[in-house]
Amino acid sequence: YRCYRNIIDYCNRLVYEEKLFYIPPLDKDRRDEGLPAMAYVESTGSSSKGNGGSSKQNKDEAEMIAQLVLENYKQWQELLKDDGKVPRLQDMVAIITPFNKQPDCIRDALVAENSDQGTVIPEQEIAETIIDTIHTLQGAEKDIVIYSGVQSYDDGETLFFEDQPHLLNVAVSRAKQSF
Repeated sequence: YRCYRNIIDYCNRLVYEEKLFYIPPLDKDRRDEGLPAMAYVESTGSSSKGNGGSSKQNKDEAEMIAQLVLENYKQWQELLKDDGKVPRLQDMVAIITPFNKQPDCIRDALVAENSDQGTVIPEQEIAETIIDTIHTLQGAEKDIVIYSGVQSYDDGETLFFEDQPHLLNVAVSRAKQSF
């Protein structure tokens, strides 16, 4: 598998009933370098219906993701440098979500926060980075995959991934080094 063991172990428990195996050289984690194989940050925001009312978005979570990306961009470039070549944002990161209103919300937050911080990330890199629904990343991979769940327990509804663990598996298993 392309993923580090900690990532594929999660998928193995989630949907494969412990039937997957990993390649021993991928049995590592770069947590000590600031790039954990598996991590989460709990969002304090609540979801709301986006324009049109058919999908959900979470603006607080989008802003939190924008800050996370901007705070870590340079460090990720150093960690993921290949033969001295510094990767662009779109080469390192994909940001995915199950809700089709959230990608625009995240992209808008990232562009605004980037501008507020003096354009840390070239605008073209943001424009060319995958910020979309889980389905668009199926079959692809990135070193870092950021998942925006949008919903919170405050919503009072079943969380998306509780009903669709196979789609969450697609999201998690797209990450080569960090989810």
